[in-house]
Amino acid sequence: MANSLRETRNNAQKRADEFKLQWKHPACKDKVLVLVEGKNDYNFYFKFFRNDTTVVADCDNCGKVIEVFRLLNETNIIHIAIKDSDFDRLNGKTFPLGFFLSDAHDYEMMCLANPQTENELFCNLAIPYDSTLINKTFDDLRFLSYFKWYNYKYQCKYNFRKIPIGEATRGQLKDYTYIQSTVVPMSPSHIPIDETALNLFIIEENSCDPYELTIGHDFIQRFCHHLKQMYSQHTNTNEDKIRTILHPCFRMSEFVTTALYHHIRDWEIYSGKAILKDG
Repeated sequence: MANSLRETRNNAQKRADEFKLQWKHPACKDKVLVLVEGKNDYNFYFKFFRNDTTVVADCDNCGKVIEVFRLLNETNIIHIAIKDSDFDRLNGKTFPLGFFLSDAHDYEMMCLANPQTENELFCNLAIPYDSTLINKTFDDLRFLSYFKWYNYKYQCKYNFRKIPIGEATRGQLKDYTYIQSTVVPMSPSHIPIDETALNLFIIEENSCDPYELTIGHDFIQRFCHHLKQMYSQHTNTNEDKIRTILHPCFRMSEFVTTALYHHIRDWEIYSGKAILKDG
């Protein structure tokens, strides 16, 4: 774990150094650097920012965007960062001025939380809108999502990547024993998650918005699972295809309805920098 943190910090330093070198060029001098997590985030957020006043750049992952933002605070480069909320907003975590969180759990769920975008996704998949399919996907993932939130909140250090969300049965995704036997501890210092404590946590947090709770990556994988079962034309539909269809459905007209948009607008007023395209 210590080696992983050290690697993240070293890679973040390299990325920050790249930006410092880039900003020595006159073309970048007065531009605002907009940091996002990874390539998918870059492809999604790029369209909302003005090309003449910003440079949108990815940092490879969540940990690095936090660290790069911190490192650039020690420079003259004007910068902001956008990160998936993950479970940070649910946990009440705060970030410094200029560091923004997506609405909902992440940018995918921010898209799907918009009714127009959700409807358009179904249209572009050439299937009728079906709210029961959305609700069924959420319900399949509810227990696992709380499991992941508990792990994140209490730093139990479990890795959930081996859970086959697209292939597991509905029962398996709701089964503590199955999940406990499938997850992999990230370090010897991991904290075992007790079933009773987890169930009490779920009861206490029962009113959580599913768009805030559910990880977009998980939702899309499970959504594809149901599409394949229900529609013969979608037997080969995968997460990448859904994301490719979803991105264009969320335009500036949808982005202006988000809290994220308005937080960035407030930053524009504070900083005197115009970076967003007109809504």
